[in-house]
Amino acid sequence: MRIVHTSDWHLGQNFYRFDREEEHLCFFEQLAEVLRRERPDALVVSGDVFHNSAPSISAQRLFVEGVMMLADSSPETTIVITAGNHDSGSRLDAERLLWRRLGVHVVGGCQRLPDGTFDPNQFVVEISGKGYIIAAPYFHTSNYPLASADMDREDRQRGFFDALLGSVGDTGLPVVMMAHLAVAGCDTLGHEDEPVGGMLKENLSELGEGYDYLALGHIHRPQQINPRVYYSGSPLPLSFSEAYSHFVNIVEIAERGALPTVEQVEIVPQRRVKTVPQGGAPLQEALDSLGDLDDADDSYIRVLVDQEDVIAADAEDRARKIVDGKACRFCEIRRKPRKYVPKNGDLPEITEIEDFTQIKPIDIVRRSYERKTGTAMNDLLIEMMNRAIELAEE
Repeated sequence: MRIVHTSDWHLGQNFYRFDREEEHLCFFEQLAEVLRRERPDALVVSGDVFHNSAPSISAQRLFVEGVMMLADSSPETTIVITAGNHDSGSRLDAERLLWRRLGVHVVGGCQRLPDGTFDPNQFVVEISGKGYIIAAPYFHTSNYPLASADMDREDRQRGFFDALLGSVGDTGLPVVMMAHLAVAGCDTLGHEDEPVGGMLKENLSELGEGYDYLALGHIHRPQQINPRVYYSGSPLPLSFSEAYSHFVNIVEIAERGALPTVEQVEIVPQRRVKTVPQGGAPLQEALDSLGDLDDADDSYIRVLVDQEDVIAADAEDRARKIVDGKACRFCEIRRKPRKYVPKNGDLPEITEIEDFTQIKPIDIVRRSYERKTGTAMNDLLIEMMNRAIELAEE
């Protein structure tokens, strides 16, 4: 079986104040060319089709036009799309039957039986004579469907994936499973917060055994977890931290149990993301670097300032004047974070979730501020935050 694996399209994302529809169309054209050339048995899209759960009309139109372009580029290819944590599973499921008429399988959620259990076959797409796609959408760890009515909550996730893998039987044909989550050991560069997207990292063992290739979504950096487990990554950079290359995976599996061969095909972004200067500099030097950009460079630009002094209030206005007439898209001026080490005993240690109930709200705010800025909150900010907390508690 031969498949193409992609994920995390994030249709409808605005990069700062800039619309990205043309960039997504550019991606669809490149992916369509991959499908025309490779003629895979299946295209799998492992979640986060949209950037938010209530996408705009233009984002929904882009989704329809993009999927239709892909379907037309290789009519014999089965397309399988699952919901991610950014998507509304019920919204995707609302058009499930319509898409099925066009040979596209969209899986947003689970149709549960009255006792809370489910038929695992609803997640299985058979590629006739070639293999099986197990299309598991995103579920919160506390809301996995029950494999059996008396199953304990902590066993739900493993029970769910075991039921899916067990449903395909032993036909000798390859099995590809899709999932949308963060697994332990993955590289989260590009995700600014932990836990990633509000999700904890899961042990790979919770996803069961028996798949030949696990097509993961959610993490934007393309990577191999082990010889059978891959993140394709997002096709576009979604933040300035994602200035790395982006790909789709071409996967070939000779037979059930065989290790997959995986080839990465780079997706060339219509606009790149750049930080100038790369390592940061004092404001005037950083603005000089901005002026040195080639007039034809159409990248998204972040100016990185590294200085002790407060950044001048007119810095962004000065930056916009510098880029006037250039093709680039100026986004922001960002202060380079400085590592701040609290004094001994300055802030209470947090090692467990329960610790949050034992410390003052202002200490949580101070810790967050220091983590994001690299500096301690001054007395005026602490006073203002204390007043805000008092008002919230009244």
